[in-house]
Formats: sequence, C-alpha cells, structure tokens
Amino acid sequence: MTLRVRLTLYFTIIVVLPLTVAGLAARFVLVRDVERRVERSVDLILRGIAEELELIRLRAGDVAEDLASPGRGLGAAMDAQDREALRDAIDGVVGRRRRASVVVVTDPSGRVLAARTEMPRFLPGVDPPTVDELADRAVNGDLPPLVVGEVRAVEAMSGRVLGWVLAARWFDQALAQRLADAVDLQLTLVAAGRPVATTDAFMRLPDGSELPVSEQVARATAGSVVRSQELDGVGLVASRSPQQILDIRRWVNGGLVAVLLLAVLTAAVLGWLVAQMVVRPVEALAEAAGDVAAGDLDRRIDVEGGGEISVLGEAFNTMTAHQR
Repeated sequence: MTLRVRLTLYFTIIVVLPLTVAGLAARFVLVRDVERRVERSVDLILRGIAEELELIRLRAGDVAEDLASPGRGLGAAMDAQDREALRDAIDGVVGRRRRASVVVVTDPSGRVLAARTEMPRFLPGVDPPTVDELADRAVNGDLPPLVVGEVRAVEAMSGRVLGWVLAARWFDQALAQRLADAVDLQLTLVAAGRPVATTDAFMRLPDGSELPVSEQVARATAGSVVRSQELDGVGLVASRSPQQILDIRRWVNGGLVAVLLLAVLTAAVLGWLVAQMVVRPVEALAEAAGDVAAGDLDRRIDVEGGGEISVLGEAFNTMTAHQR
C-alpha cells in the first residue's frame, strides 16, 4: 500500500470516526426521547380508560339503585315470588338504559328470583361465573373479577332486607373493544392475575405462565410499548405498536447513512489532496536521489514554501553541491 493511499485512509478514518460516534449518540438520544413520549401518552390513555371503567361500574350501580328503589315495586314482587313481574322490571330498566349486561335479583338467602344476562366472550380457557355463582357472591357483597358493577339491597319500609340486586357489565372482549375503540392501542383485561380478554387478535399468551401479564404481553408483542395499571381486583395492560418510534428510527438511520457517505466522500477527497501535498515533494526528492546515485551530481530539486520538506530539499541541494 503506497504512502499516498495510507495517508488518504488515515485522514478518512480520523474524520469519519468522530462523526459516526456523534451520529450514533444523537440517534440514541432522539429515539429514547420519542420512546418516553410514547410511553407517557400510553400512560395517559390508560388512566383515561381506568376512569371510564369506573364510570361503567357507577352506571351499572345506577341500574341496581334504580331497580332497588321503592318506586319500582320490586319488594312486593319479591314477597310474592312473582318472577314475571321481576323480569318485567328488569327488562324495563335495562332495556331503557343499556348500562348493564348482567342483572341478577335474589332473595335474602341468595336464591335467584330473576336474571337477565348477555353471553360474555372471554379468551379460551376462561369460564364465566354462572348466575347462581353471581348470586352467591352478591349476597356476600363480593363480586367476581369477571364483572364490573355493584350490588344493592331491596328493603321493605321497615328496613327489612327483601333481597339483592346485582347489576354489572362483563369484563370481557366486548368491554375491552369498547374501551379501546377510541384510542390507538391494544388492550388486555386482567382478572385474578390472568388475561381474560384482549383486542389483539394475533396475540398468543402462554398458559400457566408465572410472569406478570404485562411481561407476557411485552414478550408476545415484541417491540411494542407496554404499560399496565392495577385496579380493584382487575388490571389493564395497554400495548401500542411503536410505529412512531420505527418511523423516527428509519428517518434517523437514513440521515445518518447519508451524512456518513458524504463524510467518507469528502474525507477521501481531502485526504487525497493532503496526501498529494505530502507525497509529491517526497517523490521528487526520491527521484532526484536516484539521479544522483546514477552519477548526475548537477541534479537539484526545486524548493517551494517552507516547512520540513523544504528544509530537506535545501539539505539535498547542499549535499549534491558538496559532492561536486
């Protein structure tokens, strides 16, 4: 490899290497900033979804409150065990307000007197509670995590409890889709530490995994931004495809490659010019030395400018003069 080529390569490396390090550092900072922005936006959306879930619970509670109010005459129907009247009362309230997908009316012991439920949709392997199980939990005031709602007591004028009314929405696929419809993300509902519904049709979570659901979602949706929030007995896991991050990465990578290519080309040209400035006098001196070695003692070289090369040229001319 000639001196000219070596000098050109050295100059190119000296220029390009710092630019490469600076570009990679800028890429990391910019992409990380975008990641933080996306994470913050998902957190804000998740808090909004949690608030909406609380509103759904309160609205279901309004249905239970409406049914349990004295004006509905539910107490008399309970005393008379008039199931037809109970069903009519439920249909009248639920059909008008559409705020509950499951309503169960029980006597004080928890025996079901009337019920209206929509068919829930959960992930495979998740079995919804039966009406009798809901009734048992309602009497104890302990709703299962697969429903979101409230329980109200139906009382006589004397204060005696005539029965219980449970009104709720299923914590299922339909609810997950409703919550996620207004936002650009995928939502997974968690109950009792396991996923029960998800809007991501392509996500497959392992059965019996001991990892938190948020970690399972992160592994199942590689590259997505995943955030989670725990509520009363249930949880929300939101994941967003990092399209914005990917777009920024493509833009930064494209810009970085373009800058590096321009830097390599510029450094190579400048390196070649610098190498020419250094090598040309050395080549002239080597040629003159060859002529002197062949016996031409009158050989001189032209000395231009200053610096070490000029000093060397003057020394060469002085040497050949003494040889004569």
